Amino acid sequence: MQTIKLSTGDKTPPTLDDNIKKRLEGHSIESVFMFFLELVWALQQVISLAFGLNSVSRVIFSYEQTMKSLELLNYQSRAKFNEENYQIMYLIKRLPQFKVIFFQIDKKIQRDKYKIFEGMTRTIDKYIKRSENKKRLMKKDDDNQRKKLIELQKSQLE
Repeated sequence: MQTIKLSTGDKTPPTLDDNIKKRLEGHSIESVFMFFLELVWALQQVISLAFGLNSVSRVIFSYEQTMKSLELLNYQSRAKFNEENYQIMYLIKRLPQFKVIFFQIDKKIQRDKYKIFEGMTRTIDKYIKRSENKKRLMKKDDDNQRKKLIELQKSQLE
């Protein structure tokens, strides 16, 4: 009975079947049956929760792994497109030969590096470091203000 309830999506706590309820009526063992029935139900809920969290974490992990390589594949496809485009343009007209290649990091990437999603663990780590840096700066400012106040108090007392 409990398996049928769970397979249909019913997550309510279990009850005893009518036949078992009639047989156990008046006996003290009915509470023991209910205890073990609810214990098994609770364990099923915990196990299904663990499997659900595991599957969600695997999906997030695979997404993060894919997103790491997706940017590299994007740059690779752009390079192939430029190479093909250069060859087609070379057929139409004579293009100058380039011998020097300059690589430069995009300024947008440098400027917005805190806004870019790098995966859950890296993003959380980034925000934790930023909050720790803010706390450290606040403490440093408080210490400086405290020192100035103490110096002012000493100068006023003298």
